Amino acid sequence: MQPIHILNLISRLPVLRQVYRSVPYKAGRLARMKCSGPTCSRDFARFLTTKAYVAYVDALNKRPFPGLADFVNSTVTLNGTSMPLADFEKLLTDDMDAAPDLQWETSMLVVDEAKQRVGCRIEFRCTPQREFMGRNIQGTVTCMEHMFYQYESGKISDVWWMPGELVSAESSGNFAK
Repeated sequence: MQPIHILNLISRLPVLRQVYRSVPYKAGRLARMKCSGPTCSRDFARFLTTKAYVAYVDALNKRPFPGLADFVNSTVTLNGTSMPLADFEKLLTDDMDAAPDLQWETSMLVVDEAKQRVGCRIEFRCTPQREFMGRNIQGTVTCMEHMFYQYESGKISDVWWMPGELVSAESSGNFAK
């Protein structure tokens, strides 16, 4: 059996062909793809939500930071507090500036397409150069955080963040309080 290229597969399925042609090829815009009609596959839509989230995390890890306008609504609610996108980005870029080697990694990902929600466990390891997450840290730290996201119109509208405990990567645990 010969492998089928994904574009050939899409060209054979009318609904997928219509969706594929209507969206510019850019990872950040995959979340804007909408299926219509009863023949649209829920699995295909779930795949798009997952791809949109993965593209969002990839954008967070890029340097220089490209911004989040393709992934997050112009107003976002973080743990019940509404803020403009610029303020949300500043929270993230402050951490990036304090720890230039900061990279987020998704270790668990759960997507509920019906409710347009994403839940994940994020892990990171970094060496802050100055105060980081409200603490003066010397050395490399690791952390595991839990995040939940609500999507609206293909973009993140609400974020629930449960910060994890910063743990020293060295065995001596040298945090300055």
